[in-house]
Amino acid sequence: MFDYQDIHDQLYSQFAERTAEVFAKLQKARKLLDDQPNHAALRELLLCSEIISSASIEHVNLTLENLFLENITIGGRDIALYNPQSSNMRVAYGLAAKMNPEDISADTILDLHKIMFKREPEALPGQFRYRDISIGDPRTGWVQYSPPPPDHVPDFIEDLLHYVNQPDRDFADAFMRSIIAHAGFECTHPFRDGNGRTGRLLIPLAMQDEFPDTWVFPLSAYISQNKAAYYECLKQIPRDGVAAWANWLNFALTGMQATAELVPKVIEAVNQELEMDRLQYKGENKALDVINYLANYPVTSLASLEASVQGVNENYCRTLHDKSLIRLKIFPNKEDGNAIVTYRTFMDAFIAIPWYYLSAGPKKNRQIGPRPDGP
Repeated sequence: MFDYQDIHDQLYSQFAERTAEVFAKLQKARKLLDDQPNHAALRELLLCSEIISSASIEHVNLTLENLFLENITIGGRDIALYNPQSSNMRVAYGLAAKMNPEDISADTILDLHKIMFKREPEALPGQFRYRDISIGDPRTGWVQYSPPPPDHVPDFIEDLLHYVNQPDRDFADAFMRSIIAHAGFECTHPFRDGNGRTGRLLIPLAMQDEFPDTWVFPLSAYISQNKAAYYECLKQIPRDGVAAWANWLNFALTGMQATAELVPKVIEAVNQELEMDRLQYKGENKALDVINYLANYPVTSLASLEASVQGVNENYCRTLHDKSLIRLKIFPNKEDGNAIVTYRTFMDAFIAIPWYYLSAGPKKNRQIGPRPDGP
């Protein structure tokens, strides 16, 4: 469909220096993140921000709490058994982050698609499409783009993945490879539904060999803020050749730089919310112990909280629930582990993050990125 390596080689020198500068900012932000006492919870917050943003681009609304829930079990059982709204996207991202990025195959893509869309049978989870499709407005019949016929899809995906699996010289190579691959994937449109979410998952997956922490820099949040420009870049690629690929790489690189600059703001927003709680409960040692535990595990089972903080039980958590510090959710099947505790302040911090900073336009005080899906 495209000669991806030729496009890559033509544009490498144009983007290598700037990409190295952005990489330095990413490393600096990663160092700051690693230095935080609750860095694991912050990483989970940023990863979930990527997932929420990617879904919101397709008008699918996920909640931060539900994504955190997908990463834990109660009574040794998958939380999804209790949570019919579970999206499975967190599960797919978690599996992808553990994969060997040097051997991404068609089966890899099919497996991830199957996981993410197992609750959406109309998307044909884990199967390439078997019909022609068009992208446009079905109400008027207007067609913006017609992806290749279905019998070409497997070969086009193999060509794409052959390019993705080439060895990288540096971060610029890895970045360009992942961004070019995403656009090629969207132009191929291999699935009946879920191409955008699966294709955006491919970006950090393809980059993680050179920079494993790509997962916690939510490029999809930037895309969500600048969705019209994102679609315009992708629309131009089949039509305008190398110049369109350069525009797309420039858009994505600007987005990656913006996310690197956002991470300190995320840390600041969360820490401010935590400090306010600590001041409010100053002198109440048990409550402070709960806050300090939940700062690291903002969604956890009641059993884990009871085991980790002395003197905490269901009645005490009900008191904190009534004070709006936490949310206590009791599951009907008591034998399985009884309850989930959610740190409301941490969820609220997600809303306080200045997502508008990612907008390519003037920085106004507005919330236009991931939906404020905290409690």
